[in-house]
Amino acid sequence: MSKKEFIDLLRRLKSERILSSEADKIFAEAIDAQYCIEVKFLQFTSVFGRQIDSKYDNGFKSDCVVDDTLS
Repeated sequence: MSKKEFIDLLRRLKSERILSSEADKIFAEAIDAQYCIEVKFLQFTSVFGRQIDSKYDNGFKSDCVVDDTLS
């Protein structure tokens, strides 16, 4: 999976509001892949509510922007 394809999947997550269980399947191809991506973090917020797995309890959500000039 190329860096552009990975970024496109991230955008798809947001636009289609994909559930975490579906995202696991979608991103399976990217497991162990490494990408150099410039990201600007805008904010972090606490995650409330029941999570799909207890390892995500007391977690955080980040909002960020990715540079659109991908090579």
